[in-house]
Amino acid sequence: MESAFMQCFPSEFICSICKDSFTDPVTISCGHRFCTPCLWLLWEDVQTAPCCPVCKAVSPKMDFKSTIFAKEHVLSTRGSVVGQLPSSAKQLCRIHQVIKLYFCQTDKSLLCLFCSHSPEHATHEHYPVKQVAEHYRENLLMQMKSIWKKKKETQRNIKKVTNIFRVWEGFVNLRMVMIGAEYPKVYQYLQEEKQKHLEMLAIEGKIVFQRLRRNVARMVHMGKLLRRIYEELKELCLKADVHMLQGVGDTMNRSQLMQLYIPQPMDPELSTWAITGMLERLNSFRVYETLDRKVRNCHVALTEDLRRLQC
Repeated sequence: MESAFMQCFPSEFICSICKDSFTDPVTISCGHRFCTPCLWLLWEDVQTAPCCPVCKAVSPKMDFKSTIFAKEHVLSTRGSVVGQLPSSAKQLCRIHQVIKLYFCQTDKSLLCLFCSHSPEHATHEHYPVKQVAEHYRENLLMQMKSIWKKKKETQRNIKKVTNIFRVWEGFVNLRMVMIGAEYPKVYQYLQEEKQKHLEMLAIEGKIVFQRLRRNVARMVHMGKLLRRIYEELKELCLKADVHMLQGVGDTMNRSQLMQLYIPQPMDPELSTWAITGMLERLNSFRVYETLDRKVRNCHVALTEDLRRLQC
């Protein structure tokens, strides 16, 4: 079936990456056409400037132009190919020995014309297989774009958390140095409290780093899952109408469910900020100074609040 399908397409409507008919075709800056999913997957991990797979011309990474004519040609040719395939490829009705041309929306099954009028399906909604298949293909493409958007967001989040990890590693070390430098300035009996404070900060910093590592690991894992479901959606798009409709339900459900559980970057916090007891120690040096007598000869009127200052 696939060979018959491909023979009906001119070479200009075949993607040179996947060697199949276009899926959501786009034209890049050099003029060559490809499937949008193929380009996204090919250029995903490119470290240098992305190049055209055919002519190797450097192309801006997202300089895509939707190829409407190519898309319409692929859709129309796909429909005509189905009409040229042998009957066995279209799944004949075992009861009536005619081609199943209709899709039952209620129980998601393929039906022939006679079965669609049977008492079992008479009250159900039926649509031509081609119409339903194109509807599902559009939904698949929307899901693929949504999945890819989530995957790129996850990659950005990984970079964000990686930067946070690096900054916080230096920040925690600097904070420990600062705390260690402040304690010698106070009384010797605070040494025990200093050690306890540093140990608490070290433990808390270790916990923060563990959480950041787990956060990155979850997002890396989710990135792999998103790529996998994206490739499944692309493969489903390329399948014939009958086979696509049989597998679209489960794949779409997994795709939608996966997007509900995208891990977000962690925002770490430390609880060991202040030097415990320092404020109370400094308050013991508080003195009260009365300005009433000192300014009496200056003819300055003082409110009650200003008569007593705390220093």
